Amino acid sequence: MRRHLEQVLTDLYEARLGAASADSGVPTRAAATFLANGLLGILAWWLDADLPVDAEELDAHFRTLSAAGKLTALLVKR
Repeated sequence: MRRHLEQVLTDLYEARLGAASADSGVPTRAAATFLANGLLGILAWWLDADLPVDAEELDAHFRTLSAAGKLTALLVKR
């Protein structure tokens, strides 16, 4: 089931990204796969943790983490 969801989400992200990700030097399929797995990961975290987070807040977390540079900034020591 997860593999099927990953494939569907990757295809959707790939269609939305189009040639835009080519400017970054990252293949479009790689970027789409990264986003799909990030979304599935945060959904799994949400379900496993049984947190009282609504869909809008979860979406905001995902968008923050998937925004260019945000995750890198979290991992880099200052």
